[in-house]
Amino acid sequence: MFKLISLIFTFAFLLFGLLLGVLNPNSVKLDVYLLSFDFPLGLALAIVMVIGMLVGALLIKMQVTQLRWRLKKQTRLNQKQADELVQTKKDLAESKRSAQTVLNPGLNRQDILENKLPN
Repeated sequence: MFKLISLIFTFAFLLFGLLLGVLNPNSVKLDVYLLSFDFPLGLALAIVMVIGMLVGALLIKMQVTQLRWRLKKQTRLNQKQADELVQTKKDLAESKRSAQTVLNPGLNRQDILENKLPN
């Protein structure tokens, strides 16, 4: 499916470039400080369009990279908090066991390890 969409876009851009060239055959002079160029207006428009697309793609790529970096940072923070939560639950369970042991000294060590604590 992706290849079909890619192929359609490729043909659309080729057709657009062909139309630019056919409908704009006039010559344009470009003066760049020491150099001077003469080329068709359609080519100038196509070059400017490609440069604009590349700049836009670069800006989008920078934004996507920044968002990926922020996502990785947040994922690490979430994992750290999840680990802390698990450790806190373990500590709470351990403190409950020790409190039960103090309140019910008749429990033996095996009952405590098997979580056979009275409610």
